[in-house]
Amino acid sequence: MKLENLKLDMCRERAEVYGLEEGETAQQPNGSVSIGSSLTATPDANPWLSSSGEFAFGFQQVQGKDNFLLSIWYEKIPNKTIIWYPQGGPTVSPGSKVDLVDRRGLVLSDPQGKEVWSSNSISDLAYGYMNDTGNFVIMGSNSLSVWDSFDHPTDTMLPTQVMLRGGVINSKMSQMNFTRGRFQLRMLQDGNLVLNTRDMITGSPDNAYYISDTFDASNSTNSGDQLIFDATGYMYILRRNGVRSNLTQDSIPSGDYYHRATLDSDVAIYRDNQCWKKQLPLKNGYKDPAFNVKALLKFRKIDGPPETGENRSGTKDKSRRSLIFIGSALLGMSMLVIVVLIVVIYVCFVPIQKKKAVNLPSNSTVETNLHRFTYQELVKATNGFKDELGKGAFGIVYKGVIGTKIVAVKRLEGVLQDGQKEFKNEVNTIARTHHKNLVQLLGYCDDSEQQLLIYEYMSKGTLALFLFGETRPSWKQRSYIALGVAKGLAYLHEDCSNQIIHCDIKPQNILLDDYYNAKIADFGLAKLLMINQSRTNTGIRGTKGYVAPEWFRNTPVKFKVDVYSFGVLLLEIISCRKSVVFEDDTEDVAVLTDLAWDCYQEGRLDMFVNNDLEALNDFEKLTAYIMIGLWCVHENPSMRPTMKKVIQMLEGGIQVTEPPCPCPVSVTS
Repeated sequence: MKLENLKLDMCRERAEVYGLEEGETAQQPNGSVSIGSSLTATPDANPWLSSSGEFAFGFQQVQGKDNFLLSIWYEKIPNKTIIWYPQGGPTVSPGSKVDLVDRRGLVLSDPQGKEVWSSNSISDLAYGYMNDTGNFVIMGSNSLSVWDSFDHPTDTMLPTQVMLRGGVINSKMSQMNFTRGRFQLRMLQDGNLVLNTRDMITGSPDNAYYISDTFDASNSTNSGDQLIFDATGYMYILRRNGVRSNLTQDSIPSGDYYHRATLDSDVAIYRDNQCWKKQLPLKNGYKDPAFNVKALLKFRKIDGPPETGENRSGTKDKSRRSLIFIGSALLGMSMLVIVVLIVVIYVCFVPIQKKKAVNLPSNSTVETNLHRFTYQELVKATNGFKDELGKGAFGIVYKGVIGTKIVAVKRLEGVLQDGQKEFKNEVNTIARTHHKNLVQLLGYCDDSEQQLLIYEYMSKGTLALFLFGETRPSWKQRSYIALGVAKGLAYLHEDCSNQIIHCDIKPQNILLDDYYNAKIADFGLAKLLMINQSRTNTGIRGTKGYVAPEWFRNTPVKFKVDVYSFGVLLLEIISCRKSVVFEDDTEDVAVLTDLAWDCYQEGRLDMFVNNDLEALNDFEKLTAYIMIGLWCVHENPSMRPTMKKVIQMLEGGIQVTEPPCPCPVSVTS
């Protein structure tokens, strides 16, 4: 599991590294801030700078132009990396202010003057200052520090920073979500430094997956006392007797460079001739000793200064360099020849293949008795494709009218080679399926380069719009929809003539009719299975957040991938929460399954449904539905129920047993 943004930064200060000339003056030469000073959250506001100008304290825009975060950041690097912010990462709107107030310290307030956060420095204050280590310090009238940001860390430690026993660093939820995440680095009272996940509901720590083993039960003076990150880049635990236990294994080379050590390594496990990336049997940096495997770490090669030293230019090194040079030249020539041949083949062969694809007999694409429309008929029906309903994986869907019937016309784009195959797959598959919880295919068009599909029109739109709109749907409607989706999937898996794996179950592919009957749509990603097959090999398909773990293991997949996706969908239907948080220029962060497990474990189902009284009044069904969802999203496919069994559990026909943790992981003791 990825450790989001829990990072340890090591810095060699030099102006050229950050893109400024040496001698360039900072905005505030001494970095001091007088009592009564304030900053306003605006895009062009000047921050409070350290004397060197390396660090800045102020407001940064995050998650769009209307959200600001009070923070400290590296001012002289392009991406302005944030290294401190108030616990919980409260974002504020434009016009918010932070004031340095006597006997209060830093006070953050919104545009209406309501206090959002404060440092609570209850003392007579003299001034504050942003120092050149990245620490914002508030000094008292007695010339002693009464508050500093180093004593209240968030997700980052900097050189010269110390963590005492009882100290903790929390990861943030995601790259641009600064609320507390799932991971912690803690210095325990017994002297151990640990890494652990935490319960998202109670905040209490789970079992540690890394322990420094610096607790000595037989001699308390030999136990750890504080974690120190010194100015030279060494990180170590200082024991109570003054002995150091190094955490940084290798020496940090001196030089004018910016170093960063991150706890999020690129790692894979090699076992049984397969590569397992960032998943079991290795997660959270811990490998279960029961597995006989090799760990492979990927290191980025970084250009650095030329090495210096004696006896580095011997005859053996020269010979090796000569061989490398000759081998590289030969390899380069070979690659050039191969590239030229590929280009020639592409230029000569692809146009012929395109011509063949265009001239395919249209009758050969479909083996059904569906009504076939001409392209011009559909142009007229859609009024020139003007009313767009939405976009699918292989094209755009438009609203149209044929006779007196409203229809949805899906226009496939770029249908050549693989697209022709997808077109045949979609038409032949859907035409053979008949179920009230599946979208009905009414016809098709296959005119030369134009391929279109005509579906029944769903007046209530997608389940995504229904679930995540401004008004929360009723619990009765949501549970009815969940059962309908389950019945549609069960039909695809077990009751139609050829078993079908949908591969892309998500709210956007569930449509609702006038009576809120759920109908599964978009078979463009479906994979037909022959009667005597139960597994299929194919590339990874589906949508992030709904894709089962086995897709990434390069192994044949079963229909249980749809069960996993349904489990995620069911949890979304129950909670009216999105399973994945999408952020600009960052990875997608899936949090709903973790939240569901934590709420279930802590008995806080009210939190999961955001105090939905209708759902809470139907507590037995609510509990059962959450348990079913947790069974469906289990990491092990064999632990997931079939859709037939899911229906029986949803209808109350069979009892739902206690679900295990959906993502079990070994931990240290």
